[in-house]
Amino acid sequence: MCQAGNRKLPHPSRTMSYTTASGDLKHVLEMVGEDPSGFSQHSMKRGGATEAPNNGADEQEIARAGNWSQIKTARKYIANPLANNRILKPYLS
Repeated sequence: MCQAGNRKLPHPSRTMSYTTASGDLKHVLEMVGEDPSGFSQHSMKRGGATEAPNNGADEQEIARAGNWSQIKTARKYIANPLANNRILKPYLS
């Protein structure tokens, strides 16, 4: 474990529980003066799954990191900004 102030951080290769991640997110947001009520660990998980392909992760790696047993579940978390763009959507179908 590493130390961050008076909080212990898990080793980077260890999985973090949902409860721990949510508590840590709330703590960090409060430290920087943000209202944590508009954020959740779920949005972090979705953001991570969306950003992972930009950093070379394949779907299997994303599913494993997100603790999803099926790749099709991971795909639901991977946002495609272009596909959700209301102006471009008709041209992408």
